[in-house]
Formats: sequence, C-alpha cells, structure tokens
Amino acid sequence: MHFKDYKVIIFLSVFVFSLTSAKALSYYTYQSGNWSTPNVWTTDPSGTTLVSPAVPGNGDNVTILNGITVTLTGNVATTTHVLTINSGGILNLATFTF
Repeated sequence: MHFKDYKVIIFLSVFVFSLTSAKALSYYTYQSGNWSTPNVWTTDPSGTTLVSPAVPGNGDNVTILNGITVTLTGNVATTTHVLTINSGGILNLATFTF
C-alpha cells in the first residue's frame, strides 16, 4: 500500500467512528402538548423542571411520563427512538405515524 492509501483508510475509519459514536439523549415529558413543541420535552428525568428543551432527534430515548399526553400533529420523521410510555402517559397518534 502507498502512503496515500493509508490516509484514505484512516480518514474513513475516523468518519465511521464519528457517525457511530453520537450519544443518544434522553428526553422526558415536561408538560402535555404537541410532539414537535420543544417546551414539551426536558432532560430532567422527573419531568418537573424544564431543562434543555428540544424536540427529540434521531436515536434519542423518549419517555412519556404519568399524567402527560403528547399529540402528534404530523408523522414523526426522526428514527430509531426508544419510546417508553409510563403508566398513565398517553401518545395520541391521531391519524399520524410514529
């Protein structure tokens, strides 16, 4: 192999590692509302404090807590969520898909 070939292999290795090393975030419901509303989501596991509100992205862990209803207003375009709906939590799909 030539030096140039090693550079390509190293570049591809770093690129693949960076794609696979992205860490999933965990989001919990803070209040009832639409899936696409950032203030519905918090990174606080208790759901009592609004911390880092954002709509869950690809691969994120999502938990709908007791007493909270999250409503879809369109198909969820992000993928590979780990979805947990605690007892008493509701995911209202309406006519959309998750």
